[in-house]
Amino acid sequence: MAIDTIDYALADQERMEITNPRLKKLYNYLSEVGKNVYSDHFLLSNAVFSKSNLSLSSLGDYLGGQEPKRVSFLFSLRKIIRYFLKNFGWLFVFLMQHLAYKFSRQKFVFDFTKPLTLIDIFFKPEQIAKNGDLNDRYFPGLEAKLKAKAISYAYVPRFFGAEFPMHYYNMFRQLKEKKKPVLSTFKLLGFCDYLKMFTFIFIYPVRVLRQTGKLEESREGKLLRCLIWEAMDQTAVKNFSRQLFGRNISKLSFSEIKCISWYENQPQDKNFYIGLRTIPEKVKIFGAQLYIWPTSVLNLYVDKNEISFRVIPDRILVNGSYYLRNESTLDFKVGPSMRYARLFQTHVDARNKTTLLVLMPFFEHEINEILKMINEAKLSEKIFIKFHPSTNISKYTKQLEGVMQVTEDDIYTLFDRVGCVIGQSTGALVEATSLG
Repeated sequence: MAIDTIDYALADQERMEITNPRLKKLYNYLSEVGKNVYSDHFLLSNAVFSKSNLSLSSLGDYLGGQEPKRVSFLFSLRKIIRYFLKNFGWLFVFLMQHLAYKFSRQKFVFDFTKPLTLIDIFFKPEQIAKNGDLNDRYFPGLEAKLKAKAISYAYVPRFFGAEFPMHYYNMFRQLKEKKKPVLSTFKLLGFCDYLKMFTFIFIYPVRVLRQTGKLEESREGKLLRCLIWEAMDQTAVKNFSRQLFGRNISKLSFSEIKCISWYENQPQDKNFYIGLRTIPEKVKIFGAQLYIWPTSVLNLYVDKNEISFRVIPDRILVNGSYYLRNESTLDFKVGPSMRYARLFQTHVDARNKTTLLVLMPFFEHEINEILKMINEAKLSEKIFIKFHPSTNISKYTKQLEGVMQVTEDDIYTLFDRVGCVIGQSTGALVEATSLG
């Protein structure tokens, strides 16, 4: 059994669309604001303008018809201070990770005689270091296909999870031993790029605040102002580093480059794509939305208004005909759902099993609410808690009490050990339902 608070409305619609009228109005407002924002490449690093990581608390108030909260001076000051501390802190740690890469002696050897295919997915350094190898959960089987066709390829990872440099050292050592073709950010970024990131940290908040001052006094304008301030302390420079990485890739002496990218339309994606397009027509980008997602996640709707800013893939591969769009300006195709191959190779039997599996969403607010409900329920049965891969689990240690057990096991292994799956805003619930 799978339980979810998000209505996927698969039976009610022929195409994926935003059904909530207020949410639709907010999306259209953000789309119009984007027309004035994305000519500034620094603002590609802002999550709110990308319609992602929106505060669920403020968004919930807006959808409930309440007026957006006013932003106080002390709140703004605290956010600005946290912004500088977090972004300079990240840049320092990033430099240490770069040193860890240098000491690991992991290298990618360029072969400019062949076209290059890039595989743009997430890497979790701690997990790779622990497992001793790269396990591609995004495009399983793709590497074998490229090898069989003698296609020159390289992983261009987005790192997430543990920031400790030693994890990066161990990861790169493992990748070197396994001879994995990984072209990392650290291979291409130099002193000038670090100087650009340092400068970005100072200029970025000024550019964001300048745009905030231009917002109208409508309910959507007030909400957007509130959302921008709530997200002000995010590590925007991390997104900008992907733009610099993409620029350097574009300048490499390959005759042709293709990029197969796990596409969530996040700031990191937009930055990477515009960087890859530094030299026009050289790189062709395939954005893979080969996953199941709920109607409420606004950033996953590809915005045709952003095409002119060069931040949209040349072709978008989706999970099925339900996700196709009738937009002549956007190139949508149904792609291979490699991630769900095990769905057709697995049989589970949930009878006489009482253990629960809770699949956590990406959003911090929702995680806190779910853990609060579990603790209040005072259940006696064992509960497996599986967090989203990008979640910092240490934030929730105090809330993980009693019968709750955190697991990093594969979901298909877990499905065969539990009687009930509970979650929110995750496509894994559809997989659980499909397996009964």
